[in-house]
Amino acid sequence: MIKAKAKQKFESIKDQTLYKYLEDDSDKKLIDDLSSNYYLSLQELRQLMEIFIDFKMWEDNSLLPIIMLQSNNLHLSKEQLLNSIHQKYKETKESTITIKEYPNLNKNKHHLITSNIQTTKTNSGKKISGMCPVASTKTLCCNLRTIDVIQNCAFGCSYCSIQTFYNKNQIMVEDNLDEKLDAITSDLNPLKLYHFGVGQSSDSLLFGNINGTLDSLMNWALKNPNILLEFKTKSNNIDYFIKKSIPTNVFVSWTLNTETIIKNEEHLTASLDERLQAARRLLDHKMKVAFHFHPIVYYKNWKQEYQSVISRLQDNFHPSEILFISLGTITMIKPAIQEMRIKGAKGLLKSKILQMPMEKVYGRLSYPMEIKKEMFTQVYSMFNSNSNSNWTDHIFFYLCMEPRECWDFININKESIPSSNENLESELCLHIHQKMLSC
Repeated sequence: MIKAKAKQKFESIKDQTLYKYLEDDSDKKLIDDLSSNYYLSLQELRQLMEIFIDFKMWEDNSLLPIIMLQSNNLHLSKEQLLNSIHQKYKETKESTITIKEYPNLNKNKHHLITSNIQTTKTNSGKKISGMCPVASTKTLCCNLRTIDVIQNCAFGCSYCSIQTFYNKNQIMVEDNLDEKLDAITSDLNPLKLYHFGVGQSSDSLLFGNINGTLDSLMNWALKNPNILLEFKTKSNNIDYFIKKSIPTNVFVSWTLNTETIIKNEEHLTASLDERLQAARRLLDHKMKVAFHFHPIVYYKNWKQEYQSVISRLQDNFHPSEILFISLGTITMIKPAIQEMRIKGAKGLLKSKILQMPMEKVYGRLSYPMEIKKEMFTQVYSMFNSNSNSNWTDHIFFYLCMEPRECWDFININKESIPSSNENLESELCLHIHQKMLSC
């Protein structure tokens, strides 16, 4: 009778949880058997499914013996069972993450990027420009303005929030872009510098000059020399910039990470070698570049591997060639976490990102402050450890989306910490502009 009621309860609530996304029959049977023995509430089942799928994404089988053994041991109370599961989850999240190489998902990139993707021109009626979606008075923010000419991204970075905003297989490209860009500048002060970024709603270079988007943006930059136009990318698709005459107020920035993170968490993106080589080519072509170390991820051997990236950067570039470098960590919104777990339930994603310890910071989930302190302090100091010149003295560094206290403990930009978002915006714009003129 108890089993029948438990089974009936489970059947009535299972589709309100991540269970409905499970595609592996053995996974379903495991949860079915457990739920037949214990009368789980909706909240209990939701938490159980999140934990179960997280372990599945981590390729960690240590939870399975607890479920398999205890789900058939009716001498254990439901509380004892759930406590054991939650304790194992806590222990695993508190352990240092080891990221092993998953099966190579970067093969045949062009096919994987373009298959099952529909590209549609749109006159969405929405503003194509606005403030950075994470801009906040609660963090010290550069007040970046964004331009969203393409919506959705075909890269598969596990931690990316873009995947939660749009139809998964549809790339939307804004039509009548020239008119929409001119409408932006009608509200700007022509005597003030503005920093605009392309690459928040999709990788800025992945689709090249699709629908003439790059042509329109170059014309807009040329007409508005007070606009500092940044193309943020994880690709190496720079042919357009090599073949065309590019306005002097346009630059490209690359997000850099360790080879471990690129291979296992930034699926389908260009490799570290490809990103650095593309940046070198643009510099040799008299363009300007910048770099973002974002997200810095905390895992076993992270120090050695980020030091390796920084050493390679210093071997191939001079501080005078780099407009700025930003540092940031994982910052996730709940819909992005949900999307990761849906993919994990379907067996489409292997990722260690959710194994990291997270806590709520201004409505988002990120590392606890003590981990941020260790990572920022270490990475920032690495720029001076293997160099004849102190890179931190010659390049503008800033933290992206981080509280002021993070700036305090690494003593970034030693002269003075910007007093406000507007102050940081002004300092960064002035620095970019002056360095562009000197290049």
